[in-house]
Amino acid sequence: MSGRFSQEQGLRAAREGRDIHRYAHEQTVTAGFVVEVAAAIYYDIPAGHQVIVKEAFVGCETVDEFVAGYIVACAEVTAGGAATQKSKQFHDHVGTKKEGNKHVHLIFDPPICIKYSDAHRSVSMAVKATDTATVVGFGWCGWVEDEGTLS
Repeated sequence: MSGRFSQEQGLRAAREGRDIHRYAHEQTVTAGFVVEVAAAIYYDIPAGHQVIVKEAFVGCETVDEFVAGYIVACAEVTAGGAATQKSKQFHDHVGTKKEGNKHVHLIFDPPICIKYSDAHRSVSMAVKATDTATVVGFGWCGWVEDEGTLS
C-alpha cells in the first residue's frame, strides 16, 4: 500500500466515522513490557472487521528517563489474552536537558493490518519505562474496515 493510497483510505475512514485515535498522557508504567488495558488505548475489533494501524508514538515526559512501546494484537477483547507483537519496539530517551514535550512518532508503511479472522479480538500497545516514577505518553491511530476491503 503506497503512502498516498493509505492517506486516501484514512481520509475516507475519517469521513465515514471509522477512524481510531487512542492515546494516554501523563501515565506511569512498569519497568517491563506490559500490555495496556486502559480503555483509552485498546480497541476491540468487531466480528468480520480488521484494524489498520497507520501511526504510533511514545514519549517520555520525565527528564533523564526512557519509555519504549510496540503495537500488539490481543486474543481477547479489552486487551486481554495472549498478545502478539505487531511492530518493532520504538523508544524515547530524554537526556538531562529536555526541551519541550517531544515524542517519537512512527509511521508504518505499509500499515499494520490486524484481522478478526486471525483470532485477534483487540489492538493495544505494550509499554515500559525506566521505573514506575517515569511519566510517559503513548498512543496509536488508524481505522477499522470490513475484512473484505482491499487496502
